[in-house]
Amino acid sequence: MIEVEWSLADDYFLRGFAYHDGTIEEFRYGSVLEGCSKRRDLLLDVANLQNETVHLRFSGVEVLRVTELWEGSIVNTISAARLSDAAATHLPVQEFWRSLQSNEAGIRNMVSRFGGHLVVVVTGSYGCEFSLLCEGLRVSKTPLPSPT
Repeated sequence: MIEVEWSLADDYFLRGFAYHDGTIEEFRYGSVLEGCSKRRDLLLDVANLQNETVHLRFSGVEVLRVTELWEGSIVNTISAARLSDAAATHLPVQEFWRSLQSNEAGIRNMVSRFGGHLVVVVTGSYGCEFSLLCEGLRVSKTPLPSPT
């Protein structure tokens, strides 16, 4: 596995690895023990068009909202923003708040509690979408086996 340095572009899309038109191969959400405490992580594997599998580990997930997801969903975009840095006009954050149907007081409370967290919105072709609020993200990739 090769670690990937990712970044947020000015348009709030994740950069540093290929994912557009990739197929979701795995979506796994669960608890991870860390010493005496427990956190929730989301593992997402995407087979991209460059013959690689991209592994995204969203750690410390506080909120996960899945609108639609099915085996073989195709990724269109992955957008993200830091909750504390994000103005109401940032598209990923607007979609996140809309998905939670949060009122102004609820938004202020979440920003004060989780300001350094990432808001991530993954959209796919044909309606696939999920959003989450997480502490961090690690990205790695592995080459897909060559056809024999």
